[in-house]
Amino acid sequence: MMGHILAEASALLRHRALVSLALGLALAVPLALGGLTLCLDLWLAPLVSGRPDRITVEILLHPDLSPEDQARWIETTAAEHPEWEVREVPPGELAARLARWFPYLKSLMDESTLQMVPALVEITTAEPTAVENLREAPEVLAVGPTEPVTRLLRRAGLQIRRALALVSLALVLGAGLLASVWTHLEMYRHADEITIMRLVGATEGAVRGPFLAAITVTGLLAGLLGAAATWALVHWAGSVASTVGLARPPLPLWILAAQVLVGVTLPLLTAWAALARHADLELT
Repeated sequence: MMGHILAEASALLRHRALVSLALGLALAVPLALGGLTLCLDLWLAPLVSGRPDRITVEILLHPDLSPEDQARWIETTAAEHPEWEVREVPPGELAARLARWFPYLKSLMDESTLQMVPALVEITTAEPTAVENLREAPEVLAVGPTEPVTRLLRRAGLQIRRALALVSLALVLGAGLLASVWTHLEMYRHADEITIMRLVGATEGAVRGPFLAAITVTGLLAGLLGAAATWALVHWAGSVASTVGLARPPLPLWILAAQVLVGVTLPLLTAWAALARHADLELT
């Protein structure tokens, strides 16, 4: 039976090569955009994380302050403003942040260098403009951007993620619908053959097998094309980021594997549902 299934699936792919290729491309596009969305999510995670109604402002303390003076200033600030969340960023975490966004600094970050870096304090509040008053404190070296820049970047990052996710979802649903229509059309095109096979006692596996095998090949092609397109897009985005000194967006292997898996599974499930519905109509 397996030989019959593979032979019929091969014939389907040969006779409907253009339609199968169109289905594969229709599914590869949303897979590529979905993979790019996940990669950008991982890359922008530090930027868009946190509560949208609260802003984190960075405070640099003077490097000539002793650790005791730094700790005393942090405790005093937290006590005077209980509505603020005051947190000192450990030197190791600060080095990891700098290396994440500016890879060329990684080789410069060692224990001796970190001792020279001013202490960084984060203040999270719903009213970031109130933190501006700390500029007058003698212990403060600089106050980072507050509401205008931070909120703009966060909103831009969230909008990019949402737009890519919605486009990917819409295109995936469209590709699933196209796979279902493809299966229906092929079933009706071979309706006479299928009816004869059922009359002579062919199993449902023998009837459905060629269609499922053909759609699996098409889905595998779509998954591979989508993974290749995601790799190309992330590589291009990384080249752009490198020109301004930023780290490249990550591309974990699990994203590429998930694209291939979805590329195979989605059309296979829609084809299975279409075949089951067709069988119910034939047998009733």
